[in-house]
Amino acid sequence: MSVLFLYLRLAFATAVVLAPGWLVARSLGVRSVSATLAWSLVVVFAALAVTFALGSTLTLTLVLLVTLGFAAFVLGARRGWPRAEGVPGRGIALFWGGIVGVIIWVSAPMVQGDGLFHLARVRKLLDLDGLSHDRVSEFADGSLHPGYAFPLWHGFIALVAKVAHEDAERVVTHLPSILAPLAVVMAFEAGWALFRHKIPTIFFIIAATALTLLSMIKKFSLIPMLGLISCLYLMAQLGITNWSRFAVWLIVGLAIYFVYSRKASKLAARGR
Repeated sequence: MSVLFLYLRLAFATAVVLAPGWLVARSLGVRSVSATLAWSLVVVFAALAVTFALGSTLTLTLVLLVTLGFAAFVLGARRGWPRAEGVPGRGIALFWGGIVGVIIWVSAPMVQGDGLFHLARVRKLLDLDGLSHDRVSEFADGSLHPGYAFPLWHGFIALVAKVAHEDAERVVTHLPSILAPLAVVMAFEAGWALFRHKIPTIFFIIAATALTLLSMIKKFSLIPMLGLISCLYLMAQLGITNWSRFAVWLIVGLAIYFVYSRKASKLAARGR
């Protein structure tokens, strides 16, 4: 029962953090999970930026999230919620994403390796009284990590931990299980937008599920996979004309390479 209670608490906390972005997306007439995640990160970024500028705590960040979410709700209610095109079969994708999440939950290893770095940043965001770039930095001189100059994702995890009132280590360990269903649904939406047909979409879901399982078995991070699926979703918004032109020039480029460039290159001459 304690495991189920922990899962429900983390799921509820994640929904609370994502809710303002969902309201913004709905007020703009967008219903996709990808848009919800994107706008949620934008809203979290804005709230964290204000928090860092004022040297405050995550309590202020949560207040700002609630304020922005309420403003989006009021705007949507006044203007009327725009109708958006739905994606058939999204519930099935969510179900299978939940199965993937359960598998990740059961097999989740202890936090180790680079995970300790991420855990340390989350703990700093939760425990420090006045947040600033210097105070959350992992370097003694206060310089910023080139890959994590702004702790957006760490802030997202910390907010989930704060709302759930749960230890940061357990959140870092099990949050991928909560986000896995969203990742699968995002893959389904991208496949549907690209193919508009059930069979190719199913293959797309299988590929995304395979990536999820591979990241779990090889202990890859879920964050890059979410980024990959988000990029694929953006690519999926391109029309058939764009993809046709891309395919034509790709074929032309490959033909030139194999017919002429491969044989006439300086590297090929050195190999002889």
